[in-house]
Order: sequence, then C-alpha cells, then structure tokens
Amino acid sequence: MFFDYWHFGGFVNKVAPTNMKYEIQTYDLTSRKIDIQTKKKHLKPIKKHKITPFIFSKWGLFHGVTKAQLSRGLTTTIFLQILLGNVFKFNTIISSKSSKIRLIRGGSKLYKDFSSSTSAGEISQGLSILYFESKGYPFCSHFDDFRRDHKVAKNGESPDFVFEKTPKDRILVEAKGSFVAPETASNLKAPLAKALSQLKSWGVKFSPPLKKSYAFAVLLRELEDPFNEESLLAVVDPEETEAPNAANVPPSYVRRVNYSNWLQLMGYNELATIILSDGEHSRAEHTFFAISIAGEQYAIIPLIPVQSENTFDVRRQEATPVDIRYKIFPKLDRFIFVGMRLSVLKELSHLSTRGNLNNITSLETLDQFRDIENDDLINGSIFTDGSVIGEADIHTLDTVNSVRLKF
Repeated sequence: MFFDYWHFGGFVNKVAPTNMKYEIQTYDLTSRKIDIQTKKKHLKPIKKHKITPFIFSKWGLFHGVTKAQLSRGLTTTIFLQILLGNVFKFNTIISSKSSKIRLIRGGSKLYKDFSSSTSAGEISQGLSILYFESKGYPFCSHFDDFRRDHKVAKNGESPDFVFEKTPKDRILVEAKGSFVAPETASNLKAPLAKALSQLKSWGVKFSPPLKKSYAFAVLLRELEDPFNEESLLAVVDPEETEAPNAANVPPSYVRRVNYSNWLQLMGYNELATIILSDGEHSRAEHTFFAISIAGEQYAIIPLIPVQSENTFDVRRQEATPVDIRYKIFPKLDRFIFVGMRLSVLKELSHLSTRGNLNNITSLETLDQFRDIENDDLINGSIFTDGSVIGEADIHTLDTVNSVRLKF
C-alpha cells in the first residue's frame, strides 16, 4: 500500500493523536436461535431484548482489526501495510461526531460492492476480538490454521477464530458485518443464520472440545440516518457436544500462535518461528527498543515511511532510536507503533532458552485490556496478552532503552 509522504505526515501529526471512545448497542439473541435458523420466522422486534452497551476506543478497534488479520505466510512489510491501511481507512469511514458508533455520511456507499462487505467484515472481526477480550478470552488463532495444524479436513465453510481463556476453555467465533443503507431496515437475521451454519459441528472435532461457539454480527449505520435504529452488535451462543475420534489440541497451541503472529508483525520472524517450534535451534540475542507506557516497559517498533519518488512504503525499522528520531522522522511530530510488553518477552526468552515453551500457558498476563489516553504523549490500546498498538509524540523516542534478550 502506497501513500503520499506528506499526507502521511499530516495524518499522523493531526488526526492520529486522539483516542475517542465509541459505544455500540449489544444484543444477546441466543434465545432466538430457532427463529434465526427458521426461514419463515421473523427475528424482529429485537428491542424487547436487554441492551448492553459495549464501549471501546478508536485505537482498540485498530488493534482488534489488525490482530484479526494476522495469519501465517505474509511478510512483516505486508502486515504493516495492512495495519497502516486500517488506520487510514477506518479513521476516515467512522464518524468522529458521534459517541455511538456511526459511519460518516455516505459511508455505506464509500466502498461499494465487494470492498464494502470486506470493510464491514473487518470491523466486525476487530470488534469480535475486542468483545471477547472483555469476556476474558485474550488469545487468538485463525480457525483454518487451527484446523490444518491438527489435520482436520475442511468440510464446508468454516468459522473465523478460536479464542482461548484457558487450554480447557476455548471458543469458536464467526463474525459477520454489514453497512446499512440510510432509511432501510437492517437485515440481522441473514448474517446470524449464515454464521450459525458455519459454526455447526466444528467444535466437536477437537479434544478438548470447543463446547462454546458464537455467531457474531455487527451492523453499522450512517451519521444522521433518520431510520429509528442504532448501529448494533448481536451474539448467539449455540451448544455442542464432543464427538468420538476428536483431534487432540496441545494446551500451549493457541497461545503460541497468538504470540508468534504478533512477533511476526513486529518483524521478529525468527522468534515467531521459534515460538511455534519444538525443535532445536541455535540460541541468539535479539535487540528490543523499549519505552514506558502506562507505567510498564514495552518493546516497540515504529512504522517507518520509506520515501521513493514522492510515495513511500512502510516497514520495520532496524535503525537505532537516535537515527529514528533525528534522521528518519525529522518532519514528523508523532509516529505510529506496534509492540509487546517487555515482561512478556522476557518470560518468552526464559521459556525458549530452557526448551520449555509448552509452559507458555503459565505466562503472566494483564488483568484486562486497557486504553492508553495521554493526548500529549501516547494514545493507543493494550490487550491482555501484552500486545500494544498506538501513536506517540516523537520525543518519546528520546527515552528509549535498548534491551537484549536471548531466544
């Protein structure tokens, strides 16, 4: 993805340093599962159901959308291009004029046809990661990676994610999203019915079984849409039982994938491979640059614009903090970054050097995800697993500590 260098600078300097909070109406429609799956049944009215507002931040959404798109086979540069594209796209299409999440006027038509459904799906997937983080499920694997690694054949459409609270408490999630045209009723039943069909019978193919699965749908409306309905989020929780001959899933699997994907995003591809592997590997030291965020040290990777003929690519920067501060970013006041809590990296280093990565399940995590809200210095999002994404004042790089860890 390529952008004009100066437009990038203007965006980061003026638009990125905010962390607006949004609210979306949330409905648990588990009791309406039969109505959803029966063609002639009507789902509405849903307003009789209890509404629970789900509150999240702009950078939390960017964090969730980015984590949802991490999968094996992509390079770090592509990951960072995707991340930056998400920040640009969703900062543009989601209105900043309403605390109840809305698209900008014309937003439902801004990305027409396939692009529209893709963008809506990306927002829904990102919100599903945020939502289940709030329910205590911080670790994530794409379901198709999960299925392939345990030699379970694909038979029909499959769900999006496996989320984990503990190795014995994993859930399946299929997320659907759509942009609703102004002055029209939303069609909530169709995406939920489709999601339920994609969840059916998958959880029982694994041991321990994934006894819980959730159909998840997000419908977003435009600002000033006169239709008497807000943007909404709905979940349905069908029940399943274990099947014989289920594929055994190691306790450490989901957490290994979770951390491997984020390390790959940060550009530590060798470490990403080590986290997934049980085989022997040569030990080597790796350098991390850490800054203080919310009272803790976090190893960060700035997103670096690489200029070429008035366009630039974005990649992980190998330079020292001094070079980043004074040579690469001389025109920018703020920068976007991704990172990981340093204490998590130290524990991963400890487990790796002792050949004991199966004990990754004992790794200490945060009590809950949190937003970073310090407009003058840093804004962003920290997830329970220790991953962080945000933007910061360029002077933050003056306080960077260099840390070397062996893996």
